Amino acid sequence: MKRQWRTINIKGIKCLKIIIFILFATVMFFGLQVIFIPDASSKRSNADRTIHGFFKLEKDTVDVLFLGASHVELGISPMKLYEDLNICSYSLATDGQPIDASYYLLKDAFTRQSPTVVVFDVSGLFAKDDSEKNIRWRHVLENYPLNSTKIEMAKAYGKIEAGDGMLSAIFPFFEYHNRWNSLDQTDFHYTQYGENCTLGQYLLTNKNGVHILANLESINDIAQIQQEDSRIEYVKDGQYYEQALYDKLYVPEIPRQNLDYLKKMKDLCEKHGAHFLLIKVPVMNFTQYYTPAWTLQKSAMIKELSTEYGIDYFDILYDTDAGIDWTTDTCDAGAHLNVKGAEKVTDTLENYLLTNYEIRGQNNPQYDKYCHYYKKLYAVATLQSEWNFYSYLELLNENKEHWTILVTAAEDFVLGMDNRGHDLLSDLGLTLNREAAFRDSYLAVIDQGYLKYEALSGRKTEYRTDINGFSFYLNSVGWNVGNRPYCSIQVNGYDYAHYASGGRGLNFVIFDNESGLVIDSVSFDTSLESKISTRNQSLVTSLLRNYESQVCFEETIE
Repeated sequence: MKRQWRTINIKGIKCLKIIIFILFATVMFFGLQVIFIPDASSKRSNADRTIHGFFKLEKDTVDVLFLGASHVELGISPMKLYEDLNICSYSLATDGQPIDASYYLLKDAFTRQSPTVVVFDVSGLFAKDDSEKNIRWRHVLENYPLNSTKIEMAKAYGKIEAGDGMLSAIFPFFEYHNRWNSLDQTDFHYTQYGENCTLGQYLLTNKNGVHILANLESINDIAQIQQEDSRIEYVKDGQYYEQALYDKLYVPEIPRQNLDYLKKMKDLCEKHGAHFLLIKVPVMNFTQYYTPAWTLQKSAMIKELSTEYGIDYFDILYDTDAGIDWTTDTCDAGAHLNVKGAEKVTDTLENYLLTNYEIRGQNNPQYDKYCHYYKKLYAVATLQSEWNFYSYLELLNENKEHWTILVTAAEDFVLGMDNRGHDLLSDLGLTLNREAAFRDSYLAVIDQGYLKYEALSGRKTEYRTDINGFSFYLNSVGWNVGNRPYCSIQVNGYDYAHYASGGRGLNFVIFDNESGLVIDSVSFDTSLESKISTRNQSLVTSLLRNYESQVCFEETIE
């Protein structure tokens, strides 16, 4: 009996060791998986915050659900819908989102939300199976929780990606295990994302106007040119030849499987009693440069398709005038809209939704909380989006009680100044700016509406101070010093003026006292009457992302 008990006891210990080993191996596997997934894959398009934020929403609160690619992600503001109409919406759009991924996102969304309208941007209809589509799939898969829908997604992805596509979709470690020799310190930081106060919108403040297209007529002309026949002339063995070419420069096609998923999305909406609306967020470019650019031919194809399938369609580029200024409202030469463009598109879409659907707005405590944080983010985005000298000073005056305003001059800041500019600077609390002579140096610090320091000189001038534990250093060098005129505005040792702009005229660096973060850096050439502005847009975008992360998202970094 003792021998039997000893045998059972030994077997139990062995089983316990096996269980402990399996648990340890599982923890190690998932820990390594988090480390090996590159940031570029999971964080490229805000998919991490978008997907995790959706799962933090209270059940049955979303009235309007947005799906699609980055045109929606950047070009529509769900929070504006709530602020204007009390309509609770959410954008599940991700960078280059494949339509099959959109279908599964919608399918899972219906298990927790009951939207009145589902809005889908039709760019994804024209996407083909290629390496780019596989990458866009992974933006969704690698941020999606493991549930039955993710397994269905993995199966669909596995049909596209040969080999271990399905396995790597569920367990990304198998996709990235070869990254061991390229890991760096950032890969060992794990971020747990929570609620999303932007409701899925990815705010960008960059201004990069359309240089090749000035207005809608131009893109209409391109759409026509792409359908015209052409010819080729050539000389061979001394003989001249001319040959007609009948193939088109660009022929848009909708893959059959994409149509199948569109029908599935329509059927899902009908099953759950939701209206299904196709839209096109404005895109202004040549298809030769940017394949998803929107053309009249594509629009006509979708109109015919929507009629055939009995689906509503609203083309916000060709069917209406959203008031887009293509010189200021786009962040990358017409491919995507910035914050200003998104406002205008959302305004236009609001009118369409109110006219065509019965959506009853309602106050929501969770959305009210998000709105509080979003307003802070929007104030920063609005500041970064302002390129006019006078309007910029007006924004500083409106928010000066919350910010530390750091000002320096380089080379000359006087020649293009006028009374309006001086008055606005005086409203900030500045006094010496009116006394400046041509090519003087100048600097000032305004801390939450209080003028802490101001200096004017014909020589180099500099100033150091500490505010709330942060060190600040400013210097200004006018032309008369003899060396190359420059300026510097350092916060904790980093020179935001030098790396951001540091150009002739007045340079501003804005520090948010509540968050302890720099939120903008811009140079206005006040030596010129036009007062041209300059920003390092890459740096400014990173400032916006840092502020967004610290103030507007519930997240934990380990």
